[in-house]
Amino acid sequence: MQPRNMSMSGVVDLAAVKAAQEAKAKAEQARAQSAREGG
Repeated sequence: MQPRNMSMSGVVDLAAVKAAQEAKAKAEQARAQSAREGG
């Protein structure tokens, strides 16, 4: 196992976690907005 591959996978993991958090935040925001509008 090469350190270079580990660091690359670490970067990918960070990007995936960040994307997941942003998607979750957007979903919660959209749900709150629709609930506020009586949807």
